[in-house]
Amino acid sequence: MKMRKIKTRAVLIFALLTLLLMAWAPWVTEEYAINKVTEKLGGPDAQFGYLGETMAVKDVPKNVVKVPFVSLVYFPSEAMYIVTFYGGIWPESTTTQTSPERQIIVKQSGGDAMLDPICGDKNYIINESNYIVEETVEKVESRWNTDKSSILTYTTIAVKNYVKGTPFTENELTIITPGGTVGEITETVEDQPIFHAGKKVRVYFKETNGEFSIVCAQMGVEEV
Repeated sequence: MKMRKIKTRAVLIFALLTLLLMAWAPWVTEEYAINKVTEKLGGPDAQFGYLGETMAVKDVPKNVVKVPFVSLVYFPSEAMYIVTFYGGIWPESTTTQTSPERQIIVKQSGGDAMLDPICGDKNYIINESNYIVEETVEKVESRWNTDKSSILTYTTIAVKNYVKGTPFTENELTIITPGGTVGEITETVEDQPIFHAGKKVRVYFKETNGEFSIVCAQMGVEEV
């Protein structure tokens, strides 16, 4: 009887240690998790639609969060993949991304708003805008474009307060502006609005043929 208890205890201890080892999964490193997702998506050079831009999987920003039994690989504001302790990936579909209906993409190109006298008229900006939103900037991130010829800055704003326009079903606004800083390299583009995380802003933007842009570039953004 005593021997049986000892064996039972040994089995329980072994099972517990095995469970803890699987939960910790030290073999699932950050690099391993990213590589597994990259393979699942077709390899580092496979094309992936990220925030309205097509780029190679290897160029998509990635964050890894380790929790018991799995590692979560995030493509910020776009998709999430779960890598299990045994190397499996969920979701199994390689096309799973954040639904386009959850996000508004505003692409802003270089311009000369400061040289256009009409952009100094606030009433003009208001009248030209189809939408005016007011909310706090959640995140600002700059990175190279796909061919590393220029820098783009991605600003994320949670859309809740509409001053003008019918609210979208989307709950997130991503503004893509040319220019920014990556490492020690800074690229500036005339008249582009500059956003800062934590600042509350009012953004005036319009829709033209299904695409969104800020009215009068930097003149169409103000801190409140």
